[in-house]
Amino acid sequence: MASAAALLLQLQLLLLLSLSAAQPGFISLDCGGADDYTDGIGIQWTSDAKLVFGGQATNLPVQNQLQKQYSTLRYFPADNSKYCYTMNVRTRTRYLVRASFLYRNFDNSNTGQPFISTLELRQFNGSLYYTDYEAQFFLALSARINFGADGNKSVRYPDDPFDRIWESDSLRRANYLVDVAPGTERITTTKPVFVGTELEPPEKVMQTAVVGQNGSLNYRLDLEGFPGNAWAVSYFAEIEDLAPDETRKFKLVVPGMPLFSKPTVDVEENAQGKYRLYQPGYTNVTLPFVFSFEFKKTNDSSKGPILNAMEIYKHVQITMGSQDANTMSSLASRYPQAGWAQEGGDPCLPVSWTWVQCSSEAAPRVLSITLSEKNITGSIPEELTKLSALVELRLDGNSFSGGIPDFSGCRNLQYIHLENNQLNGALPSSLGELPNLKELYIQNNRLSGHIPRALSKKSIIFKLVRQ
Repeated sequence: MASAAALLLQLQLLLLLSLSAAQPGFISLDCGGADDYTDGIGIQWTSDAKLVFGGQATNLPVQNQLQKQYSTLRYFPADNSKYCYTMNVRTRTRYLVRASFLYRNFDNSNTGQPFISTLELRQFNGSLYYTDYEAQFFLALSARINFGADGNKSVRYPDDPFDRIWESDSLRRANYLVDVAPGTERITTTKPVFVGTELEPPEKVMQTAVVGQNGSLNYRLDLEGFPGNAWAVSYFAEIEDLAPDETRKFKLVVPGMPLFSKPTVDVEENAQGKYRLYQPGYTNVTLPFVFSFEFKKTNDSSKGPILNAMEIYKHVQITMGSQDANTMSSLASRYPQAGWAQEGGDPCLPVSWTWVQCSSEAAPRVLSITLSEKNITGSIPEELTKLSALVELRLDGNSFSGGIPDFSGCRNLQYIHLENNQLNGALPSSLGELPNLKELYIQNNRLSGHIPRALSKKSIIFKLVRQ
């Protein structure tokens, strides 16, 4: 089985490349794959070769051809560099982001080289999974369970148009849905179930359920990433045809959390009819790592509780990007053929680009840029003049031409190395206005004119040799 990590993320990024997909809003990357193809359930997979810089592809033996995406992976050197995927998304839109990792000792070494098997994005519509906290937190999936499932197979696309993976409650693994109450039985229906227009669980999921024939449903499971604040919802639909004198009423009981027990659930009444969805939940509730819960029938109920599905996510703090990310992205985009400009992602997080040094604050700033001897031509990019926290700039040994730009917005600059280029024109007077300047190397260029008075009065290491 592939180990999958899934999270809901509010993406608000400027991304560069465009992909087409058979499913609108779907991006499915077969990492390490050489070709594009459509799998057995109709999902179009795309090779990741053009979307990541670096890494090596390798093949794995996979017997199930319906899982062709797991027959390859991309691995990366175990160094301090980072390797980023760049994809096209709609800004201010919620996405499901899912990565999977199937190891199988591909390198015959167990050395811990980073690798990835698949990377998937699924666009959500409208207010699906909206929270009041999404500017600060994304939702990381801990559990998405299909109760009463027929066998171990998960429910996903095309039954779920958003390709959420609903795991069967029949799966057997450590600390997953244990301590099941006696009398728990599975029921199913083939009748249509109205699933609403909010979270829209698949009808196939809502057509199965568990019922507590002895009056209760009990479960215990470990919640990955917890304790923490959770977004949690239960899905109910009355899929049994109760007699006129039969009722189904129950409460949720969580040890140590009496507030959960206050509401009484009457599915048919709450959903305003049979075969209709009712989805009560909590948008921000504290849950433990070991989560035990019980649905228990009330004294005036003739039938035990019912449960069709459940989702639990953790609110995870969003790490804000570096303050200079957009400027640096614009700078790198000027040189699409240069290897040094292809590292991608944030210039500072989680580690800096190899030619960049950043501050250590929560929202870091770019402090140093070293692009010596990179065979760069053209004028000095204007983006460099917008890095207000920049302390050190090394552009020596290239073929920059044109004049030296105005760095007056970079008042923290201490070290400027522009030597051994083809710069021309006069030295800008703004260089003399940099209060912290300590070194200015501009020899072996084609500069002309006089040295600005303010610059000549500074106590700095100043090298100017006219060609």
